[in-house]
Amino acid sequence: MRAVLGCGKTYVALFAEAEGFEHVHFHVVPRSPDMDPALRGPRVFGHLGGDPAGHVPVPVMDQLAVRIGQALPLPGATQLAAGLPAASAPLDGPGMPPPRWRGSGR
Repeated sequence: MRAVLGCGKTYVALFAEAEGFEHVHFHVVPRSPDMDPALRGPRVFGHLGGDPAGHVPVPVMDQLAVRIGQALPLPGATQLAAGLPAASAPLDGPGMPPPRWRGSGR
């Protein structure tokens, strides 16, 4: 995130409280060095909503996702960021931990 966006920090949060969100859903939020101190930490979600004119356009978000995927040292990260099917983006390989869920029946 720092290499692509120049952010000072990156927040990672998991909230599954809303109705219909019974799955793992992570928020990865870049924090720019000039972010308003009143909106740092968990208050970063104060940026949600607001005037759509101030939002990052979807095509730019897509481009950033690809660039972040390219910067990740994970096999298949670029394909996943580009929205390709998981089958074309294997996450197994050297340096990757073995998936523990396989064969568990879960």
